[in-house]
Amino acid sequence: MPIRKVLSAGCGRTVMLSHYAAGEECRAHRHPQAQRSLLLAGSYVEDSEAGRREVRFRTLSIKPAGFEHEDEFGRAGALILSVQHEAGEGGASDYHLSAWPKSMPPLAMTVGEGVGHASTGGPSPDTEGSARIPSLAQPWLTETRQRLLDHPQVAVTTLARTLGKHPVHLARQFRTTFGETPSEVRQHARSARAIDQIVRSSHKLSDIAFDVGFSDQAHMTRALKAMTGWTPADLRRVLAH
Repeated sequence: MPIRKVLSAGCGRTVMLSHYAAGEECRAHRHPQAQRSLLLAGSYVEDSEAGRREVRFRTLSIKPAGFEHEDEFGRAGALILSVQHEAGEGGASDYHLSAWPKSMPPLAMTVGEGVGHASTGGPSPDTEGSARIPSLAQPWLTETRQRLLDHPQVAVTTLARTLGKHPVHLARQFRTTFGETPSEVRQHARSARAIDQIVRSSHKLSDIAFDVGFSDQAHMTRALKAMTGWTPADLRRVLAH
């Protein structure tokens, strides 16, 4: 079940932070208000009349009121910051996915800062690879990404050799296709696993950091603060259930 916290509400807009469990599914549904959502960690696949999209880290989703869609969340779940608002506020009025600018803090989305740029002036999803139909990726690149996630201790250079690719070529093609480097994919996956445990267990933060592969709790804290805008302790407090 999703864990949700309303961060603020009033003047026709509601800001929420939600965490979805690994493998969780949201059947076809519609939101009565327009909604913009920023994926802070994890991944999900969204099906709608616009097609099937795999949504990954730092992707902004803009949906008009009444837009029907269904979602399936990835192996580490998903942390999503969303704003429901009156139609016409916050940028594009049609369904849209785009990469959130790396220079823009995640919490800026709650006041609309950067939304116009990300939805109209920023790079398109297919350019950045942050929201792409999975079948468009070359099979060897899809396999590379899967191996990165399944075997986090294997060096990228070793992985490239097993696939018969030069490491530089692999890194370049991977970045072009997915919008992230191999090391970033691993870091984001590690952080999503950490968030899942932080939100859904009572394990010590230091134990979680060690379990998911961070060097220590301080390393995990820096990574999660940069990704989400919250420290691990803040996430546990905000999404306490």
